Amino acid sequence: MARGASVLHSGPVRPRSLRHQLLLAFLIPALAVFALAGVAGYVISRDLLEAELGASLSGVAAAVASQLNGSVVLTIQPGDDRPPNATRTWTKVAGELEQARAATSARRIVLFDRAGRVRADAGGGLPVGAEVPELARDRLELARVFERGERAASQILFEGADGQLYLSGYAPVRDRGEVVAAVAVEGSASFWRPLRTLAWAYALFAAMTLVVLSAVALGMGSAITRPLRRLMQAALRIGRGDLQTPVPTESSEEIGTLARELEQMRQALEARDRQLSLMLA
Repeated sequence: MARGASVLHSGPVRPRSLRHQLLLAFLIPALAVFALAGVAGYVISRDLLEAELGASLSGVAAAVASQLNGSVVLTIQPGDDRPPNATRTWTKVAGELEQARAATSARRIVLFDRAGRVRADAGGGLPVGAEVPELARDRLELARVFERGERAASQILFEGADGQLYLSGYAPVRDRGEVVAAVAVEGSASFWRPLRTLAWAYALFAAMTLVVLSAVALGMGSAITRPLRRLMQAALRIGRGDLQTPVPTESSEEIGTLARELEQMRQALEARDRQLSLMLA
């Protein structure tokens, strides 16, 4: 009973006005189009830029790896980098990595073996024999490097200690055709900040456009609903028995036709009412 009573006392649902319906008809499709276009453009731009950066970094890694002798790399052992007794082999390899890092403006170039242990690290500061923890996130890419001998680039951007985003590219180092080590080159994803700025600019542009569309929709809604409201008031007057007030004319074709038909109906009712009054008199 309580449930039935609440339904009975809830009253009829007030229908939305035509003005609101026009506003929603404008804004919902526009919002969907802007959202889809913005997300698609952002994702496509990001993927293209990441792929381009990855290809560039893996190309640098391949160029560095081509200058290294795999058999020489394997002779580097823990302790070879300890001053003042650093070996000539490690010093030479580390110097080549540092020169390549300076020439390419890379954040870091690290040479590591199949076990993921450092043989030389330019820009990272890890000693020989230390594990490279960053390699854990790129296991699939490293599998391509060591098992297939292919270049690869990480699919995930990572944040450095400086708060900037970076990407890694990898290339194999061979000894008599066998992959014995790999070179990793870390480069800054400098495009990311401008891309996010562009995304915010697009969101602001979309919001401003929606505001303009809202104003246009409200204006058009008013232009349509104002004469309809006048006709509605005229129809209500006729329904209450006021047959003396003429229906106002409208300029638009469709609503004007409706106004003329309503005025003809009013005149016919007024004439019938006069005839009845004469007959009764």
